[in-house]
Amino acid sequence: MHFIYLTPASISFLTQFILSLAITVFLARRRENRNANLFLLTGFFAAVTIFIGLMFLDAALSPYPRLFAVYAENTALALGLVFLIQFAYRFPRQYSSRKFEAYFGLTVSMAYLLWEAGFMVYRYVSLLTQETVHYRPYFAAYSMAFVLLLAPIAFLRQSIAADVRTPGSPPVSWMRKLWKPEGKEARGARVFVLVFGILFLLGLTNISLIFRLPYTIYNAAMSIGILVALWLFATNYINFLPGGASVQVKISVLSLTLFLALLGSAGWFIAPAYIATYRPNLADHQTLRFTPNISGGYDVAVIEFAFESELGENVQVQIYDELRNHEINFAFPFYGQSYNEIYIVNSGVISLGKPFWQPNMQTGYARTPAIFPLLIDLDPNPPAGQGGGLYARLDADGQRLIVTWDHLPAVSRPRAVFTFQVILYHDGVFDVTYNGLPLPYTFNPDATPSTNPWIRGVVSGMGEPLHTNADDLLTTAQTKQSPLIENYQLAFRRYLHNFMLPLAGIMIGGSILLMFGLPLLLHFSIIKPLASLLNGVRQMEAGDLTLEVPIQNEDEIGFLTHAFNAMAARLGQRMSGLEERFRQFFEYEPDYCYMVSPGGIVLDANPAALEILGYAKDDLVGKPLDIIYAPESKPTAEQLLRKWEKNGELLNEEIIIISRNGERRTVLLSAGAVRDTDGNLLYSLSIQRDITERVRAEEALLDLAMIEERRRVASDLHDSMTQSLHSLVLSTETAQHLHRENQSEKLTTSLEMLGDSARQTLQEMRLLLYGLSLTPDEQVDLFEILEARLESVERRLGIETELNIDNRGIIPDDCERELFFIIVEALNNALRHGRADHVWVSISGSFYQVTVTVRDNGCGFSPDQVENGGGMGIKNMTERVSSMGGLLTIDSKPGGGTTILVQINLDCTQTAKSEE
Repeated sequence: MHFIYLTPASISFLTQFILSLAITVFLARRRENRNANLFLLTGFFAAVTIFIGLMFLDAALSPYPRLFAVYAENTALALGLVFLIQFAYRFPRQYSSRKFEAYFGLTVSMAYLLWEAGFMVYRYVSLLTQETVHYRPYFAAYSMAFVLLLAPIAFLRQSIAADVRTPGSPPVSWMRKLWKPEGKEARGARVFVLVFGILFLLGLTNISLIFRLPYTIYNAAMSIGILVALWLFATNYINFLPGGASVQVKISVLSLTLFLALLGSAGWFIAPAYIATYRPNLADHQTLRFTPNISGGYDVAVIEFAFESELGENVQVQIYDELRNHEINFAFPFYGQSYNEIYIVNSGVISLGKPFWQPNMQTGYARTPAIFPLLIDLDPNPPAGQGGGLYARLDADGQRLIVTWDHLPAVSRPRAVFTFQVILYHDGVFDVTYNGLPLPYTFNPDATPSTNPWIRGVVSGMGEPLHTNADDLLTTAQTKQSPLIENYQLAFRRYLHNFMLPLAGIMIGGSILLMFGLPLLLHFSIIKPLASLLNGVRQMEAGDLTLEVPIQNEDEIGFLTHAFNAMAARLGQRMSGLEERFRQFFEYEPDYCYMVSPGGIVLDANPAALEILGYAKDDLVGKPLDIIYAPESKPTAEQLLRKWEKNGELLNEEIIIISRNGERRTVLLSAGAVRDTDGNLLYSLSIQRDITERVRAEEALLDLAMIEERRRVASDLHDSMTQSLHSLVLSTETAQHLHRENQSEKLTTSLEMLGDSARQTLQEMRLLLYGLSLTPDEQVDLFEILEARLESVERRLGIETELNIDNRGIIPDDCERELFFIIVEALNNALRHGRADHVWVSISGSFYQVTVTVRDNGCGFSPDQVENGGGMGIKNMTERVSSMGGLLTIDSKPGGGTTILVQINLDCTQTAKSEE
């Protein structure tokens, strides 16, 4: 007796089971990088493997043993979802902002698991103790879809959290992050949104069964959908697997996936043509008479075709639960028992004594006396206009009960319309007449049994087996309670099984070959040569350039090995040459060269360094490098060592070294890093360029500059202050003379001149003091330094000032410095020559141009003076503006004040600077 009946759906589930089992074994056997993520993912795939295995048994077993798999399916799936949702909130890593969501997902998934497990136990107990079958309530399908939705939502949220944009980049909406994620981790999480979103769609497909989705579409969606999800997972998770996966694993998994996908799909393509050839033992326009025999059973014979055209009353029944039944009082002997309650059922059944509960047809044994003219789910209430219905008529004399299923469409296939009739006689005989069967009828191999014509015959309800099959009712006489049924569903499943069995054999054999034979073949033909080549690469990384990898095959890998050996040989030769050239450079370089460990210990020094320091090599090597630094430079040397350890390089750091006999030298220190293959610092190559003579020359030039500055100050004091003081002396003597002569009017005039001279002297003194306080190379804010100038000079002299600067940040620093000295020259001229009591300074800048205006209300001067060269102040301003490629305009007239206008194009300043 068969236990497994293969169908296209069962073949697809078998492919999924093999692939899921392979993934589970692969994950469970991983030894490296084992963590909570890997544990959760392994648990999920173990549960999925069990779930798919149960789905295979659901599709392949006969109705009764199938129930044991069906009841456990959703519990296994619920367990997998607990693992999956927790894995989702840890991939690619666990985010603290998602902890509440993870707890919510755990709570919901655990509650769903406990409900499914409890309902599973309840169904098992009912089946084993009461032989009662319970279907899942509708709300369970909705609950499952909701929990399935939590997984893609979790991966979506993780993808958004993993998408961390570079600092300073503009903010991005979550929709854009999902559409175009940035970073490998974010892209990996988004892939899983698609993978496990497929499972949610399958949950919606399960809900669609409530609304009469054809089982063919449902089974195809489940078979293909789960396989696609597994394929997407296998092809994408390998790229994000901690520690990666070998080429052998990748090729084996992808090959197995492709092979199973092709064979799983093949069953759906090749089976329909064969299914269409099945012909059940049914004949239309035929009447069968069932007559009780002396052994307590029934004899069946074909009699003359007769169909009662007077159908009687239309019976209102439904297609679900106990509403399928309609009770009629009619006395009818059946298997030695007399029954008065007859129940007619929409699905082509007449039960006696008690209502017919159709789900119990999937139990192992018949517990309800029943007549099956043809068991198939029929719609007793077809759409208006199509006619038809379930009818019952009781003869006036009470001798006959006529039940007619008239033009009723199959629930799963509305175009298939059935008409048949049963006449019960008062003496226990009954006739079954077929007057409209949609033959040939194409069976659906993966639907519930009652979707197809299932059973014809009778059962006593005393416990005879249901899932058996008489070859032909016409040639089989029933004895007592022995089964007298034709099980068309069982016969069809056997018929199809014989056709599908070779495909299953190819699938199992091919899978074993791919899982064990392909890795072995890959190992010797690809992996072993690659491993040898990889070992050579590692030896090269370790510094061994004398190796030669053996060539095992004359193929692409052999060509790569040959090229690698040639490259290693060339690198060896070049490295030898480089080492020699480096040694020559180190020995003969006039700059001071050292090799220093990360701890600051001298490993080697070149002859130039040893000569200038006065050390023998043995006296310096092995000693701390800081013995060569001057005492005041040792803190700087320590900081530079820390900086080198952090960054791996130093560039032109000025420091003072001291020789053994106390001679001090100033050097520019630069250092690079030599690292091992792991990036760890081995030692530094340090070069010190002696700049002692240059420093001395710069100091000499500085001394000369200081002397020159003293001369300039002395000259200014002599030219301005001496003249001013001499004027004060003369004015004082004149005032004294006028006082003695009692010339009061002239004395008043003389004193006014004395005050003017004193104010002029004070003005010159403040300008000299401010000039001495300037630091030409100092970089300061232009507004701040101008404000300080006006405060320390003009305002102290009682001159009103206004300062306005727009767009400060746009003006370059070097441009600000030049503009400052130009403005100072203009202010000095206003004080010395213009005798102004109000000055205005305005600066405005853009990305392209800077405009400076200095205006005063002084005495002004003739423009001819400018054309003839003017004073030193104007010459200085002209030279500075010209150096920046700008334009200087002076607008003045005697008694009308002076306006200095400077316009500088910023691109011109860059051009002028580059030309210098």
